[in-house]
Amino acid sequence: MPVIVHKEKNELVMMKWVLLHHGTPDINTAKRPINARTETLSEKPSFYELMKNRRCLVPASGFFKWKKEGKKKVPFYIYLPDTPLFAFAGVYDYLAGPDGNLLFSYMIIITEPNALTVKIHNRILSIL
Repeated sequence: MPVIVHKEKNELVMMKWVLLHHGTPDINTAKRPINARTETLSEKPSFYELMKNRRCLVPASGFFKWKKEGKKKVPFYIYLPDTPLFAFAGVYDYLAGPDGNLLFSYMIIITEPNALTVKIHNRILSIL
């Protein structure tokens, strides 16, 4: 996925949507979070450096959330009608892959739902 990071200037970097920490000894058995709660992210020591120095923007035109209705899950496509492209808040990290090349990965930050999405799900992606 293309992700926007700011180094000396804004750059578009291809990344994998699952966070792999740079200290991960074995990427095959590592935990693979795809999102993190905004209210607990700063409390976790492993994410402090990411929040401080490795924030990113994840471009999107919309996203799906699933609402439980009885035993079924119903998909809802959420988008901004007047904004064809927006971004999610995220954090990223990198590590050396099995081939020695850097492997960049990210996770999206989630937060409390707003008045429109609370009826669908109790968590929502942080849209910027």
